[in-house]
This record gives sequence, C-alpha cells and structure tokens, in this order.
Amino acid sequence: MAISKKGSRTITVDGEVYRWILSPRSGSVLLIVEHTSGQGQRMEVLTPTEASSRSTGTAFGVQPEMRIVTPKDVEGCIRQALPLGWKPAAKGAPMTFDLRGDLLVRRG
Repeated sequence: MAISKKGSRTITVDGEVYRWILSPRSGSVLLIVEHTSGQGQRMEVLTPTEASSRSTGTAFGVQPEMRIVTPKDVEGCIRQALPLGWKPAAKGAPMTFDLRGDLLVRRG
C-alpha cells in the first residue's frame, strides 16, 4: 500500500522522486520512505525521541520533544540506504534502519 499523498512530502534525489512521512511512536519517530511509484520496497527509519529542557508539559506530566527530521535528513537516509541494500524500485519487505546521529544503521 502506497503512502498517501495527504500529509506526506516528496523529495527528489539523483533524479528519482520519493514520498516520505513521519509517524510518531512511543519514545521514537518513524520515518517511512518509498519511491513515488508506490510499488517498491519501503524504507523505515526509527529515530529516538530526544528529551530536552524545552520539553512541553502536558496534563499527564512532561512529554519529550520529537527529533526534527528535515528534508536534508531524509535525503541523507536515502543516500545511505541505497548502498546498504535498499531497493526502492523492487518489491520486498520493508528495510528497517536506526538513525544514530547522522548515521544510518541497518536493523536485524
């Protein structure tokens, strides 16, 4: 199933167009990237939530801030994932990574 156009963004890297979206998770943010054809393998990148002194208070306590993922970060993830085996034009199970600083590390 392709990423919906609503709420997602596109990015062009080396002439290829990709669609990406962020999905908050408990304690992390999930970046999902796929080729705009919607037919290939997805890339899923888990980034930890960064607690900071600017955390916002909620009725249930303090909620940590989410990492800000910029288009430059997405481009970096795409460029790193391709030589690590991500095939955005080929069918297959999603390839999952962790983002540690600016370094993409393949999971499992």
